[in-house]
Formats: sequence, structure tokens, C-alpha cells
Amino acid sequence: MELISDVVVDTLRLIPFLFLTYVLLTYVEQKDAYRFHRLIQRYKYLGPSIGAILGVIPQCGFSVMAACLYLNSSISIGTLIAVFFSTSDEAIPMLLARPQSFDLLWKLLIAKVIFGMLIGYLIDLLTRFHFHQDKRDRFVEDVHCHHFWQEVIQRTLSVTVYIFIFSLLLSFIMEQFTAESISLFMENLGWLQPVLCALIGFIPNCASSVLLCELFFHGFIEAGALFCGLCCNAGLGFMILLRSQSWKTVFFCAAVLFVSALCGCLLF
Repeated sequence: MELISDVVVDTLRLIPFLFLTYVLLTYVEQKDAYRFHRLIQRYKYLGPSIGAILGVIPQCGFSVMAACLYLNSSISIGTLIAVFFSTSDEAIPMLLARPQSFDLLWKLLIAKVIFGMLIGYLIDLLTRFHFHQDKRDRFVEDVHCHHFWQEVIQRTLSVTVYIFIFSLLLSFIMEQFTAESISLFMENLGWLQPVLCALIGFIPNCASSVLLCELFFHGFIEAGALFCGLCCNAGLGFMILLRSQSWKTVFFCAAVLFVSALCGCLLF
């Protein structure tokens, strides 16, 4: 029951972000989508900068929101990656709770924002500021709903249920392994630590960032490995992309995050 309650709480925290996102998207779609997308195109060069800065806010909802906006053709692929790279989920509150970690915290935040911006702009330049082709996301079937709030609630609940089911499954799997067994394994990895931490970061659950921080606090992983894991900590955003069957985007973003995180860990 405790496992279910934790997943329920984590999922409920996302609802305000999802709801506000769909209020904006549904309004735009029903009122003046053309003017909105023209505005986005005009200021597209600011996207990666804004995305990298907003991503450091300690809330996993921003990666979900970024995925929603990308699927709605509202932000570029570079902006999406910038948000994914800079997000850290629950890691920032955990580091703030330990004054001895303040120096590392600021170094992590600055590195994630700068790297996020640079990578975002690089990807946008290489892809010529690619936007998702569909003008409407595909979280639900293509039903033409004329009632504004009914559509907002329907789309919000659709994604919320999906996130809850997926998070519950992953939480159950992660609970089968004790923290001691994971810590011992990580301690013996050596130079492969950053690689495995990056893979842990891809787990679409808030517990992944908590696990990475606990491993660091207990001295089982280095700061560079922690950086790698937190740079790949956008799992819930990937869930939204998978829900829409955007497989190529998922693999592309994951590969960029993985390679960039491994390169960035050399700074620590």
C-alpha cells in the first residue's frame, strides 16, 4: 500500500502541470493556432535558452510539459533536449538539504544550464530548427470536442492514467532490489559508473534521481557519475513521447543526452 500511495502522490504532483499545459494548448488549437505558431517561429532562437533555464526548476513536470509542447509543434527539438538535459527532478531539494553539497549543487546547475543551451542550439542548427510535424498531439484519439474544458480534462486524465500505470510498474520493479545491493554493485564498477548512472537516469520515475543522490551521499559514486545520471533524468518526458509513438525522437534525444552527459562528466 505504501508503494501505491507514493506513486499516487508523485502522479498527483504532475496534474497541475499537465492541466495548465493542456489549457494553453487547447486554447491555442481552438482559437488562433496559426498566429501562435508564427510567434513561436519568430522567437525560436530563444527556445533552448529558456528551456535550459526552466529545466533546472526542481519539478519533473517540466520534462512532461516540454514533451507535450514538442508534440504540439510549439517548441523545437533543440528546446526539448535543452529541457531534458537541465532537468534534475528531486535532486536539487536533496542537495539543498545538505549544506556541504552547496558547492557541487551550483556547479551542477551551471553546467546543466550551459551544456543544455549549447546542445540545444547545436541540435537546432543541425536540424534547421526542426518542429514536430503534427499540429495536434496524439495522446488521445483524434476526437473533435467542441467543449473547451471537456477536452482539457479528457487529455489531462488520459496522460495522467498512463503515467500512473507506468510509474507503478517501475516502482514495483525497483523495490525488488535493496539499496545495499545496488550500492555495493556501483562501488565495484569503477570507470563504468557514469555509464550505468546515465542509464539509471533514463528510468521514468522520480525515484531515479533520489537513488542517484543517495548513492553519491554514501560515497558509492563520484560527482561526475551523479552529473551523468541527472543529465539523463527526463524519463517522464520520454514516456510522453513513447505514448505518442515518436520512436525516432525518443532514440535521438536519448542518444544526444547520453553522449553529452558522458562528455560533461569530465568536468567533475
